[in-house]
Amino acid sequence: GSVSYEIAVRPFLQSGGNDMIMTGFLVLFFVISFWLSVSPQKLVDRIGKILTPALLLTILLLIAKSFITPLGSPQEPTAAYATASIAAVQGILDGYNTMDAIASLVFAILVIEFVKEDGATTKEEITHEVFKAGGLAVSLLAFVYVFVAYLGAQSVQAISIQETGAPVLSMSAQILFGYGGALLLAVIVLLACLSTSIGLITSCAAYFHQLIGKT
Repeated sequence: GSVSYEIAVRPFLQSGGNDMIMTGFLVLFFVISFWLSVSPQKLVDRIGKILTPALLLTILLLIAKSFITPLGSPQEPTAAYATASIAAVQGILDGYNTMDAIASLVFAILVIEFVKEDGATTKEEITHEVFKAGGLAVSLLAFVYVFVAYLGAQSVQAISIQETGAPVLSMSAQILFGYGGALLLAVIVLLACLSTSIGLITSCAAYFHQLIGKT
């Protein structure tokens, strides 16, 4: 919720926002997250057929524009990514620090439940379907992140080195699309954070339901 506010809302506020505005936004954000999470049987349709395609489309538009009007030529990597082996280690550390690896253990419960609802009954069927879903997810994420990394590499000449990826995307979007670029980024961030929030709420609820049962 705070990431959505900082990147997708605060840049559009002339005063830079305040605690009251942020609180109001967070309440609305989690009310929507709750509404989309209370009917788990509809979650696949809502996220899979609406939110995820919209998110991918906005990212692809940003990537396509970066090829049509490049921000600059890719620059040499910093010391933390100087060689392939060093970059691989740094990438693993950065990825682990997002806590996604640990969260995936909880998310797996949700994925397995959806596979069962879709008709898989035996252990072999469930494993096969989960591997198919995982393979598709990995392929799409790899495609997106390879080109987002390329966007970051070519943006150095225009915006210099930034501490995190968020300002890189924000500044690049503004350069590539102007004010519309900021709106595009806002859509990307809101959809990504909303999808994550819904998944976390539902999967954690399912986990604790299995752990302590219905009360």
